[in-house]
Amino acid sequence: EFEYVYGANYFTNYTGYEGKPENPENPKDDFRYYTGIFLQNNAKYIFHPVSNVVCTVDDSMAETISKQFCPFNVRSGEIIGLNLTAKNTRYAIHDDFGQLYSIYNKHYFRNCTIKYEGTNEDNRDKCIGAGTGTNCDILIENCILTCDSNNSNHMVSYHNYDYMGVSNLVIRGCKIATGILITSHGPSVMKSTAHIYDNVIGGEIEEKFEDDPANWEVIAENNVITTA
Repeated sequence: EFEYVYGANYFTNYTGYEGKPENPENPKDDFRYYTGIFLQNNAKYIFHPVSNVVCTVDDSMAETISKQFCPFNVRSGEIIGLNLTAKNTRYAIHDDFGQLYSIYNKHYFRNCTIKYEGTNEDNRDKCIGAGTGTNCDILIENCILTCDSNNSNHMVSYHNYDYMGVSNLVIRGCKIATGILITSHGPSVMKSTAHIYDNVIGGEIEEKFEDDPANWEVIAENNVITTA
């Protein structure tokens, strides 16, 4: 299906953003280099129970494609019942565009099963890689997030920035093969909240803050932490 959208030679000839200049005066401008299917703003996507979305990249092309390509890039809205397998992409789902579309602030993932296969050099291999955006309401509920047995990376990762507004992240009722990473890039007095509860997690909930004070409040309750 992805070759149908992009063309048979898209992945073979993929160059990503290599060699393109960054714009240090406007970090948002660099988002134009992310590739993959961008879901429509404020839309609800309900997948059929027997549907199965697969995006596998050959190991020979992984180093280039995994830098910026994701099967789905989320601006805002709801994804319900998605069954997705991704291999050698940046993430399975990239949810890092709320800061560009601040009037659309709902980001919901419900009843999804997502698997990430393979690994990449930049430590990005995960099911959901995301930023909180500006004043966003983010929910991951009743989802199963899995990976290869040799992948010890966090299957869910959310970061905040010092220039963003306050957002709210809730992760509940999920089964997550490895840990969860909550991180911040820069200090801020505007603290977003991560409420993580009633999950089964195969690793730790890690808080990794580059500056003090961190712009997160992390509340973890009633989670079952398991190890392989």
